Formats: sequence, structure tokens, C-alpha cells
Amino acid sequence: MKAKNWLIGGLLLVATSLGATTENLLRISMKDGGESTFAIDNIQKIVFEGESSMVIQCVDETQRFDLSALQNVRFSLPATAIKPDTRLVTSQPLTIFPNPVDETLHLSFSQALSEEGTVQVFDLNGRLALVSSLSAVGVSTTGDASSREVVVSVGSLSKGLYLCRVIMGGTARTATFIKK
Repeated sequence: MKAKNWLIGGLLLVATSLGATTENLLRISMKDGGESTFAIDNIQKIVFEGESSMVIQCVDETQRFDLSALQNVRFSLPATAIKPDTRLVTSQPLTIFPNPVDETLHLSFSQALSEEGTVQVFDLNGRLALVSSLSAVGVSTTGDASSREVVVSVGSLSKGLYLCRVIMGGTARTATFIKK
């Protein structure tokens, strides 16, 4: 069951991070031939209740599905409609170390950064596990004046794979790390 949570959550995270010119959809096919379709933007969360049912909570409705009645769950992301999300494209790479990490994660930037910004850490289910402003985490200069480093305490996170996003000045830099 945890594998299903991880798979659905991970796919939802990837699907929602892509910018598209058409609506991105989650389609659920039932063994009896029925089908339900949800706009990804309207899904607030997907919850598995035990090993028997899945609940999809949307902005305007909530639907429960018996897992034994499901035939197929798929995301519809037309390749011809997907365009790059320019907010995530940047010439200033984000370097994370150490990786894997125990307690303290270092985020290093090749160019100077402002203290105006946010650090977000997401688990593979797409849940926000940690959020902090850059001024709260602290910005310290290392090496030459053009290099900057942010130190984030991740000791409270459970073991697993995480997505770290740093948002500054209208751009976002994203990298993954493993918490041991």
C-alpha cells in the first residue's frame, strides 16, 4: 500500500509541476467500464484508507473508490501541449551537499543571492515537509564574494527522498536529496 501512495503522490507532484497549455487530467477507469476524470488543478489530496479504498478530495467534490474495482489510474499530459515552466529554468544552478544528509543540508549557489526568498522541502507524496524564508535559515558567504550558501536543518525529517525548491526573485531552483 505504501508503494501505491508513493507512486500516486510522486506522479501527482510531477504532473502538477509541469506547465501545460491544456488541462492536465487524472483518469480513473473501473473494471465495470465506468470512468472518472479529475482536473489535476482541482485535486487537493489523494488519501488511501487501509488497503481497500482511495479517496480523491477535490475543490468541489470528494469521491471514494474501491481499490479492487479499479482497472487503471493514469495521468493525461498531452506531450504536444506541455511547455517548459520558465520559472524553473535558470542559469544559476543549485548544488546540494552532503547527499545523502543526516542533519544539516547545505544549498550552494554559483552566483550571489538575495535574502528575499523561500526554501521548500517536499516529500514524494507531494506534501510540504518543511518551509522557511531564506532570512530565517541564514545566508552565509563561503569562498569568494560571488558564491553563496544556505544551511537548512533537516534533522526532523523522516528517512527518504525529498525535493528541495528554493524560490528567489521570481525564479525557482530545484534539486533532490536523500535523508538518511
